[in-house]
Amino acid sequence: MNQVSSKIIKRIFKATTYVLFLGLVVLVVLEICYRSYIFDFYKSNLELLNKEELADPADKKVLLAMGDSFTADQDSYVKYLRQALPNYKVINSGIPGTTVDQAALMAGRRIKELNPSIFIYQIYLGNDLFEFRHAQEGDVSLTRKVYWLLADRFLILQYINARLPMLRQSLLKDLPTQKNIKLLEQYSIETYSPRVKMQIRAENSFAENSIYLKGGREKDMQKYLVKLNALLNEVPDTCAKYIVVIPHCSLVNKKYQMQYEELGMKFSDQFENGPQAYPFLTELQENLKNEKVKILELSSILNATDSIQNVFYENDPHLNAFGQNRVGEYIKENLN
Repeated sequence: MNQVSSKIIKRIFKATTYVLFLGLVVLVVLEICYRSYIFDFYKSNLELLNKEELADPADKKVLLAMGDSFTADQDSYVKYLRQALPNYKVINSGIPGTTVDQAALMAGRRIKELNPSIFIYQIYLGNDLFEFRHAQEGDVSLTRKVYWLLADRFLILQYINARLPMLRQSLLKDLPTQKNIKLLEQYSIETYSPRVKMQIRAENSFAENSIYLKGGREKDMQKYLVKLNALLNEVPDTCAKYIVVIPHCSLVNKKYQMQYEELGMKFSDQFENGPQAYPFLTELQENLKNEKVKILELSSILNATDSIQNVFYENDPHLNAFGQNRVGEYIKENLN
């Protein structure tokens, strides 16, 4: 009986080892394909966001916008630019849930295909550095920590994760099903974005750490800038280049900071709201000072606008339609 049990255990061990080895090989192959970008992994996103623009036979100059969910939203600032710039094909190449890693991989193909005259890359000064390197010290499940640890090294996992939301939901149970919280008109801790609350549990000072480059984020910023420069190097000098920096809502108005404190986020006495020269911005400006790129930082504009009407959703950190429209207006005013 003991010999039989020993043989079964050995077979299970061999089978498990084989499956793990095969899975690792497949993962490495997929990662090589993704990093070399041998085909357009995000073509479906491009087609979905630009049906009319891609079908337009008119010979127009192209404005290409890249970024995360702030850009990829159907009602983002890109929508305003399309209305304000009828002589341009305004192409939305935003991808939700991505950061500069994915944009740097995709930029070369997009620029070669579309030959833009104006290039915009949107940065979100909220979770861009968080998504660039996920914190491992916080109060999140072991499953998610392991996934983040692997995803920071194998970018293909982030792609698969974004493409398979149902599988993600079943495997990562600490991330509840996303409701359409943008439609909710009253802020509450219970209804605020589950994704944000999970990020706060993982790193309870991620906003201030990113803005002031603290808690290890100063090292992440240096790596982030290397990728950003690689992205911008794909853009020819004949193309006007713009970096649009959308601030975290806590930087825009004290009321959002207070809401985030209720959600569990930590802020030090050093933290300030409103227009200011903060380390993330100054580091960005210093790094790009010799590049032909214009940086459009939105905290002062959104701060002034938010005092009149809310520019962020009540239960989500994204800009609402009013805020997106104001961003579009500001970009239009600053285009050469």
